[in-house]
Amino acid sequence: MKKIDPEVLNCLKEALVSIYWYKPDLNTFLRGALTHTTLMGGINWTCDKKREAVDIVINRIAESPEKYQSDLMCLIASVCDMTEFEHLAHLEGGPEKVKRAKRSVELLKSRAGKVRTLLEEQTRESMRREKRDQEIATSSSFNETLKSLHKQFATISNMADSQAKGFQLEKLLRDLFELFDLDPRASFRIVGEQIDGAFTFDSTDYLLEAKWQKIPTGVSDLDSFSSKVKRKLENTLGLFVSMGGYSPDGISAHSRGDKVLIALEGAHLVAVLEGRLRMDDLLLRARRHAAQTGEVYLPLTEVF
Repeated sequence: MKKIDPEVLNCLKEALVSIYWYKPDLNTFLRGALTHTTLMGGINWTCDKKREAVDIVINRIAESPEKYQSDLMCLIASVCDMTEFEHLAHLEGGPEKVKRAKRSVELLKSRAGKVRTLLEEQTRESMRREKRDQEIATSSSFNETLKSLHKQFATISNMADSQAKGFQLEKLLRDLFELFDLDPRASFRIVGEQIDGAFTFDSTDYLLEAKWQKIPTGVSDLDSFSSKVKRKLENTLGLFVSMGGYSPDGISAHSRGDKVLIALEGAHLVAVLEGRLRMDDLLLRARRHAAQTGEVYLPLTEVF
């Protein structure tokens, strides 16, 4: 930050001295306006003159404008916004003291306009910089988590036990949905049926079914899952994830009539884990495709 125009600082000093006739009032104002109360360190409010106290504070700000930018902006803004000086009117020579205070404020306003604009822009830039830094940190954490899930997926792929493989897939999907803020719920059982999981996307509740088997998922598995979805509230949808893909007759059967699910396969999941596609974007496109075409399955080649 460039040094502040000394004339502006002198106007600020004069305004503070004119507005606050008594040192306790000035002391109270400065303590309330300053973030860095260390600016007032060493001031002897019993012995030091009022102007000496003001000089100490403003000179310290002038020496480190970058450090005390917010304090300077607050002081200038607070003084420039002052319009009432009743606390001076009842003093001896009150009318003249009020006039002096008003003149000092007007003079500060005339000199500090560009400074206030500069300080406000620098404050906004500082906030933008902090936001960018936060976004970078969040992005870094997101990417690290996604890489970790991708490694877990590779480990699951090499597992021989099909049942354990399916269980780990459910856990992986739950962690993936958590990463994309989809409010996932773990698998649960209600009377007569097992649900692999559930999540919420775009104000819609979804039930989840996940299968990791070598053969494509056929009509019977999709029928069974569709029935579970239909027994829930009317706006509930289903997401079926089949790592082995789907049989043509299964997709065809569920692309006719009432559609209550969308179907993804292993290639979709890999694209998300590799960072080539966001999970929320994939869900949105798949659902929109089903709504517009009636087809519950959107091939990965048509997503990009």
